[in-house]
Amino acid sequence: MLTIAELLTIAAVTEGRYGQASMAGGPEHIGHPTVACCRIDDDPLPGWEPVVFPDAVIVRDAALLHVSDVFHGLGADGFILLDSSTRP
Repeated sequence: MLTIAELLTIAAVTEGRYGQASMAGGPEHIGHPTVACCRIDDDPLPGWEPVVFPDAVIVRDAALLHVSDVFHGLGADGFILLDSSTRP
């Protein structure tokens, strides 16, 4: 997941914006849920802070929907990208 956040950050910086990618909760381990965050803004970003109210959430494994509240903090106008072969 950190790779995806880093690629989004690189794309933002390439377009002249500011970006910041980080991992929440320590290093990735195979078989364990992980959270990566990406901040993108037109203005310089302050020091690293956790993303509490995301504009978008990407879920790469539908099994995580039953493990935790992956949409916590996502507003009614937020975006969800769910990688799944079935409809939620």
